[in-house]
Amino acid sequence: MRFTRTRFVAWAVAQVRAATTRFTLWTALGAVLLPTLAGADGPCSGATTGHRAETSAASECAPASVRPDGFAAATGRAHSQATPLRRLAPSRVPDPPPVVKSSWTNTLGAEFMWIPAGKFIIGSPADEEWRNSDEVQNSVTISAGYWMGKHEVTQREWVAVMGTNPWPPYVGCTLECPVDRVSWEDVQEFIGKLNERESGRGYVYRLPTEAEWEYAARAGATGPRYGALGEIAWVSPTSGGRPHVVGKKRGNVWGLHDTLGNVAEWTADWYGAYPSGLVADPAGPSMGTRRVARGGAYNQSLPTVHRAAWRGYAGPSRRIEGVGFRLVRTMPAWTNTLGMEFVWMRTGKFRMGSPDGEKGRRKDEIQHPVQLGAGYWLGKYEVTRAEWRQVVGSVPPAPPHCRKDCPVASVSWEDAQEFIRKLHGRESRLGARYRLPTEAEWEYAARAGTTGARYGELDKIAWYAGNTGGKLSAVGRKRANAWGLHDMLGNVAEWTADWYGTYRTYNGFAAVDPAGPRKGSLRVYRGGSYNEVGEGVRAAARRSGSPRTRDAALGFRLVMSVPWSKR
Repeated sequence: MRFTRTRFVAWAVAQVRAATTRFTLWTALGAVLLPTLAGADGPCSGATTGHRAETSAASECAPASVRPDGFAAATGRAHSQATPLRRLAPSRVPDPPPVVKSSWTNTLGAEFMWIPAGKFIIGSPADEEWRNSDEVQNSVTISAGYWMGKHEVTQREWVAVMGTNPWPPYVGCTLECPVDRVSWEDVQEFIGKLNERESGRGYVYRLPTEAEWEYAARAGATGPRYGALGEIAWVSPTSGGRPHVVGKKRGNVWGLHDTLGNVAEWTADWYGAYPSGLVADPAGPSMGTRRVARGGAYNQSLPTVHRAAWRGYAGPSRRIEGVGFRLVRTMPAWTNTLGMEFVWMRTGKFRMGSPDGEKGRRKDEIQHPVQLGAGYWLGKYEVTRAEWRQVVGSVPPAPPHCRKDCPVASVSWEDAQEFIRKLHGRESRLGARYRLPTEAEWEYAARAGTTGARYGELDKIAWYAGNTGGKLSAVGRKRANAWGLHDMLGNVAEWTADWYGTYRTYNGFAAVDPAGPRKGSLRVYRGGSYNEVGEGVRAAARRSGSPRTRDAALGFRLVMSVPWSKR
C-alpha cells in the first residue's frame, strides 16, 4: 500500500503517541520497581537528603567521569576490579545530611559544620591591600566534603581531653574561650588522645590542610574577608589584648565563626610555595621546618593578617601567644561482616624513609618524596586471632595468654594471601576486595602526617621489647596515631605487598603510588614487634623475609578497596 501525504502524517502521529505511552508506562513501573531492586532506599535515592558522612550522594551518583573522589581514573589494580559498594557508613554513626549549614555535635559538645566539595582560588590577587608575596593565586579543587569545627577548640574541650589547661586563662576569659599558646606538636597529642577517646564511633579528627582551611574560611567569598572586620573578628585593640568566648562574632555563610580573628589556627601543612596549575586537594610540601597557621589573632592589629589569604608559620614545637586551632572530622571508619574496622586514608604526599641522623637507621631507608594518588581503607587494627579463625577455621599455635583479641602471628606472606582469598569468598556479594598494603601505603599511614622516627612517645604507642616481657598483647591497647590506627609500631610486625628492593628515588621527583620491584625472593614487613628493641620500632624501619617465613612476632593488617566507597 502506498502512503499518501495525509496517510503518512496520520501514521507518524500515531507512532509518536504510542512511544509516549510506552515511555510513561516504563517510567511509572521504574518508580515502583527500582527502589525495591536497589534496596529500601536505593543506592542513589535521596541524593540531597540521605545520610552521608564524607561526600554528598549527588557526587556518588554522578557519572564516573565527574565523581569527586578520583576513582574514575584509579591507578590501583584492585580498584579497577572491584564492584561498587554503596552503603558502607556504619549504621551506628547518625550523621545528618551533608548539605551546607548541616551541623553535628561530638561527645565533647563541639559542633561541626558540613563543608561541601567545590573549587576556589587560593591566595590573593596582586592588587589586594596588605598582600604578601607568598599568596600566589591558584585554582584548587576540594574533591570531597568534610566536617569542620564551627568554633576554635575551646579551653573546656582541651581540659576534657588533656586534663589540664596549658596556660592560666586570661582575666575575663572563661573556659569557652579558645585554647591558646599550644604548639603544633601539642595539638597532635590532643588529636591522638581525642581519637583514642572517641574510638569505635566511626570517625577521627585531624587538622585541616591549608587549602581546606582557606576554602572553608572564604565560604564562597573572593575578597580579603567575608564581612566587615569589626563584625566578624576579634582584633587588637578592640579585643582588649585577650581571646574571647567563641562564636560571639558573626559567622560566615557556611556557619564558621572566628576564622579571621580570636586565635590564629594551626593547619596540617608544612610551609612552602603553592603548587602551580590546576590542583586537587593540595597537602603542602612533604617536609619542612615550619608549620602553617592561618586567620590572624586577638593580639594582632595590622589588617594584613586578618585576611582569608594570609599565611603565618612557625616551628612545630613553638608555643605562641594567640595561636590555637580548630579541627576537621573526617576519614570515617567502616566495619565489614566479620567486625573488622577500616579507616579511610586520604590521598597525599610524604617523605618515605629516614634522615641520616635517625637512631637505628639502615642504609636502605633512603629518604624520597612519595605521592599517593588514590585513597584507601586500612585496617584500624592488626588482623586478630578471632578474625583468622572465622575465615580459615583454625589458628596457628600461640602462647596461653594470647586470646582472640591478640593479633594473629606465625603466619607467612603466603598464609596471608590464602586468608585474603577466603575473605573475598565470604565478602564477594558486597563487592569488597582485600589486599596487603604496599610499603608506601603502610609508611604513609603509620606516620599520619608526622616526620620523626615515630608518631608519639614509644611506650605510649607501641608494645616492644622494653615493655612486653616477651609477650603479645591484645590489639588497640596502645594510643592510636592521629589518623586513628593502632599498633602501627610494635606488637606484631606486618607483612606488606611488596618485594624487597632498593627505593627508586626519581632524582628528587615524587614517586607516584610506588609498588616495589616486580619480582624478588624476599617480601617486606614493617613496624617492629613486641620482641624488638626501640631502634627497630620506627616508621621507616624495613625488614624482609621469604614469603614462606612464619615467625611468632609477624602478622599483618589489610587494605580494603572498593570504588565509590568513601563517605
